[in-house]
Amino acid sequence: MFGVTNKPIDMKGYKVFNSDWTCKGFQYKVGETYTHEGKISLCKSGFHACKNAVDCFNYYSFDPNNKVAEVSLTGDLIHEEKKDNKDAYTCGGYLKTCGYKEAWRKAYDNAADNDIESLKALPNFDADVFEKVTGIKVK
Repeated sequence: MFGVTNKPIDMKGYKVFNSDWTCKGFQYKVGETYTHEGKISLCKSGFHACKNAVDCFNYYSFDPNNKVAEVSLTGDLIHEEKKDNKDAYTCGGYLKTCGYKEAWRKAYDNAADNDIESLKALPNFDADVFEKVTGIKVK
């Protein structure tokens, strides 16, 4: 997850959604902007995303029906939120839709070498299956 900053956040990240564009009971719509009101709690309440797409699957099981989107994040934490949620922040943002393979290509191209090595080191990782699913040939 993104770290806390004292400056407003303005960056891109990646988020996994159910096939109907819901996540944690919240209905999203591509192209819309959202602002969370109320307390935030990492992975429970608030809008959260991962800096690297591959990190999303630390929080979600792989499901080919899920949607993966690049999201733009903006926002800041108030003092109390910084104390209670050291790894989270409140954000607004928008969804930019792209195809499944396009999302994987962007994520893979932007991934650090150690992230790619971690992906290949996953138990039962199969490069041929990965290529069929993502369109990416892993070296």
